[in-house]
Amino acid sequence: MNAKKNKALAVAVIGLATLVLTAIGLAQKQPLHHVVTFEAFCDKDLSPSGEPGHESQNDPNWYGVVTITIDGQKYEGTAAWQTVKGNMYADSFYGCAKATYDFGDLGMVEIWERCKTTFDDVTEIHRKHGYSGIEMIADGTGAFEKAMGVFYFTGHTEFWAEAGVPIRGEAVYAGSGIIDGIKLPD
Repeated sequence: MNAKKNKALAVAVIGLATLVLTAIGLAQKQPLHHVVTFEAFCDKDLSPSGEPGHESQNDPNWYGVVTITIDGQKYEGTAAWQTVKGNMYADSFYGCAKATYDFGDLGMVEIWERCKTTFDDVTEIHRKHGYSGIEMIADGTGAFEKAMGVFYFTGHTEFWAEAGVPIRGEAVYAGSGIIDGIKLPD
């Protein structure tokens, strides 16, 4: 699909999800959380085997922190993000990924996403990739046990490879969406 069709599909999916979640929320008389945003930052040592940090190169996860804001209240947690499968093209990558956000006593939420990565800046020592897509809640515990929702997100991944320095990368992304069924502590 081309970018125009992808955007149209994303808008249609988000619109349909909004209608469905509104109907479910009204039927269950649970609070709808219309204003839900999140920000995540993950980093990783990508040094080749035999160099410092090589253990994390083979770990498919990226680890970091996540902040979710629900009805104006911020909650901090840990993030583990992983690309599951995808297709590489000359100028982009389309794939599926999953993330687990753990907010301690508040609970954990597992996210599945469909994402597109564009290769915006590619040099010998630096790479910056644009990153966007749609995320959906797959599972949760605690406050997120019955949560359902869809997020739209954007961000980037960036990599540095300087002579004599371990290769490192970071992923920064943020999104907003609608979640129904969150039971926040009183």
